[in-house]
Amino acid sequence: GISATICPPPPSLTGKKVPYASTVKHCCYSRDCGRNTMAVSTAATAATAAAKTTTAKSFAPLLKPIKWAVGSWSFFIAENVILSENRTFIIQNICDNNDDYYHYIYGLCSTTALGSIIYAYRKQIRPFSFNPQNEQFLLWPRHTKSSSTGRRLTTSGRNAALAAVPPLPSRLMGFVTLSFGLGLLSQTLPKFQIPLEYIGGSNANSNEGNKSNGNVNGNATGSSQNNQDSKNSTWKVRCPFDFTDSKSKLNHSKNSNNNLPLTIHDIHGIERITRHAGLWSFGLVSLGASFLSPCIATRTYLAMPLVMAYVGGEHNDSRFRRNIGGSLSEDMDNITSNVPFGALISGRQLVVGGRDGNSNGNLGASTTSTTTRMDLLKEFYNQELKGLNLALGMTTAALFVVRKGRI
Repeated sequence: GISATICPPPPSLTGKKVPYASTVKHCCYSRDCGRNTMAVSTAATAATAAAKTTTAKSFAPLLKPIKWAVGSWSFFIAENVILSENRTFIIQNICDNNDDYYHYIYGLCSTTALGSIIYAYRKQIRPFSFNPQNEQFLLWPRHTKSSSTGRRLTTSGRNAALAAVPPLPSRLMGFVTLSFGLGLLSQTLPKFQIPLEYIGGSNANSNEGNKSNGNVNGNATGSSQNNQDSKNSTWKVRCPFDFTDSKSKLNHSKNSNNNLPLTIHDIHGIERITRHAGLWSFGLVSLGASFLSPCIATRTYLAMPLVMAYVGGEHNDSRFRRNIGGSLSEDMDNITSNVPFGALISGRQLVVGGRDGNSNGNLGASTTSTTTRMDLLKEFYNQELKGLNLALGMTTAALFVVRKGRI
């Protein structure tokens, strides 16, 4: 060998068991050195590979429910987009111009996709989430210590979920997202109002009229009328829903008569926020519920409706722009958005079609609008927002989170 300092002593002298590998090149030119200096690095590489394999195998049970969560919702989104986008082609080339056949195909595919979503949760995700053997995949344990006895609650199944308390950040995120989603949903409903209304007399008008007359007899008559109105004041029961509310209707009459483009002031109700309040409320409510679940697969499953809301809204808008199944004018497209608050944040609601957001409809070159985003939010809050509806939605979200959203 080239040196004894480079080559370690033979294993027989050290008494240590060192693996041999005759096919691997020795550390020196002497064949008497039977020590394989590559054995240590080879063993380390093998150990690293074994650790990676073990890690991959340990996460293998989690991959199956996640695949079902993403796959089922993706199938539902894809079949709706593909069938509705190619409706004319399918009717003409597959259904022999029979519209009923198309609806049969659409109904069959939608039912199958919906069934896959239900199957994914009931048979794949939920059993995985509540299986005590899978607690290592949870973001927080489903069981905790009892406050009264100090013993750990080790019950399985639904009782284990009842013992779980989501962390404070998860509960806060859940409340905010649920409030947003339920708030959007509440604005699509008829305006709630207090079912009792106090009906008073017209003493204010009488007094003002008497003051304008400026005579003593008039004042005496007004005083008598005031006493009579006080006696006639009463509480009246009314419907808790205001079906006469018109905040969700568009005001096209002014612009159509003057041949002017729409501005945000011509749009009323929730359409100022989003064109698809139903889709986004469903997606946000599902996302809010996902924050209250410790299972990653369940969170993935409940987050997918938000993807459906975005894709479905964009697809509907694309069809309506081409006058397929509905219509979406250029002005309406400019001042509203699919994503909630998208048009407001981007500034499209400030100046539209060369008309100042604050102007009375003067056409011409685009001018710098003095209306700010905060002004538009204040206007929506004061004139368009259904306050009692929003309060009920936020209360529902708070109750859901207080009960810890046991899913």
